[in-house]
Amino acid sequence: MKQKIKDKIGMLFFGILFIGLSLFLLISNASYYFLGKTVDLNEVLKNGEELPKGKFVSYTCKYPIGHYAEMQTYLNGIIPLPVKSQLYAMIDEYDGKGLIFSAKVNKINKIKEFNSTVNEKTESVTVVGYLDTIVNYEATSYLEQTCCNIDGDIVLTHLVLDSTKTRFSHIVMCTVMFAFGVFLLLICFNENSRILRRIKERLKSIKLTKSSIP
Repeated sequence: MKQKIKDKIGMLFFGILFIGLSLFLLISNASYYFLGKTVDLNEVLKNGEELPKGKFVSYTCKYPIGHYAEMQTYLNGIIPLPVKSQLYAMIDEYDGKGLIFSAKVNKINKIKEFNSTVNEKTESVTVVGYLDTIVNYEATSYLEQTCCNIDGDIVLTHLVLDSTKTRFSHIVMCTVMFAFGVFLLLICFNENSRILRRIKERLKSIKLTKSSIP
């Protein structure tokens, strides 16, 4: 009985957690999900504002350092996709220093645009994506090797503007998380209602037994 109660508490906790996280993500990025509005990262860097990590941003890169790694692309970090993602290092001025961060792209046209800008055939490339952190150890090692010879007052970060995380993929992720949370709560409350029915039936049987005793 104690184990069942623990299981119910666990389902209740995770159900509320998944629903809460899905609503938090939905609300925090609602302007992008429903209106397509992004944070202008160029303006943020120019004004020295706090970097909008966890937000969808747009950025026009004029100073790409170069390509440094290739990674597997995943839909919502779970489902592997056939197209590989390319990582490019970029540098910009932020708070009086040089800030190095990355862009992650997997669309062929965007890869061509980055390569063209790296080779100085075009002046800039604009990318839209989710500002996140690189969690792949090999990728961060390649980034550090690529940028180790850059002189000056430089801050090397593991921030990445991930264009593989799209509006559609995030909406799907929020929907799945919300649905899973609701599913856990339904299981929890349905099981509780069964327990209550069993308790009532047990009490009723005890009363009938007592009333039958002369």
